[in-house]
Amino acid sequence: MNTVTLPRVLCVDDEPQVLSGLERNLRRDCPIVTALGGEAALALLRKDRDFAVIISDMRMPGMDGAAFLSAARLLVPDAVRVLLTGQADLDAVIKAVNGGSISYYLKKPVEKDEVLRVIHNAFGLHREGVAHRQKLRTVMSASLHLVFDVLTREAPELWARVERVRSLANRLGLELGINDDYGLNVAAGLMALTENLDPALRAARAEAILGSDESLQGAAHALQEMWHNEASPSVMARVVRAAARIDELEGEPMPPLERERALAAAIEPRILEAWRKIPVAHANPVPVAELAPGMVLARALFSVAGRVMVPRGIEVTADALARIRREPVEEVALVRAA
Repeated sequence: MNTVTLPRVLCVDDEPQVLSGLERNLRRDCPIVTALGGEAALALLRKDRDFAVIISDMRMPGMDGAAFLSAARLLVPDAVRVLLTGQADLDAVIKAVNGGSISYYLKKPVEKDEVLRVIHNAFGLHREGVAHRQKLRTVMSASLHLVFDVLTREAPELWARVERVRSLANRLGLELGINDDYGLNVAAGLMALTENLDPALRAARAEAILGSDESLQGAAHALQEMWHNEASPSVMARVVRAAARIDELEGEPMPPLERERALAAAIEPRILEAWRKIPVAHANPVPVAELAPGMVLARALFSVAGRVMVPRGIEVTADALARIRREPVEEVALVRAA
């Protein structure tokens, strides 16, 4: 077998002799990289993500195999995850399978031929997943270009929410080691037309924003279907949904302890931990007459009549300043500090 053209496999265990045995038995059939324990493997994946398959033992001190593979999914979402387990671990394995953390499991003791069979099946699954993701990207790019152009003009408050969520999702991605800002931006854009709406209301929202243009309606429908049927389980969607919930709670008046409880209930621990590491953005009061392009508002700027002139979390533009000058507005704006 030609190992040069095959994708790589990462093997994780807390016992050096087990890793040595796996490498010795498999290296002639596929490229093998090893890591001693879950934490070391995650550190490796933050620097090197070129793996098609990740195999982990279940019983490891500190971080067990199921927890490691769940965390690895955030870093390498396309990698096929395999868990090596004993009979006593089957309940945990079933939970990991149902939660999407693993694709295959092997019950120990396992023969070399069985491991190779699973690896080669996983290679095929990985190729299919990568090809499918590339196809989705092509369709999404064309569709989003149409939809976003209209959103910026016809639904500024909704667009502002998308921009806030996209910004936070990208900051979360950096903390989590996710370098696919394109995927995060796409997921945030899909959210704009779909979140918290049943199918009939989603269609009504798209029609209200995009009008009756068939090409735009078709693009919106395609995006909605992808979000709900294909992209929903992905790491990008999970991070964006967390960012959306954080954005909602930051905009609601509530005691800090209540907000913490709401966040803990709605967001998976690893993403919540990443959010807590992000520096808090402070805000400064600025007279409206001194607003300048590029400033970002920490609170929406309203007209005297109560209309939103510049939404929260979006950059002030020259067009926005021109609108402000034509209509009486609040005297002071709250601007996010650099």
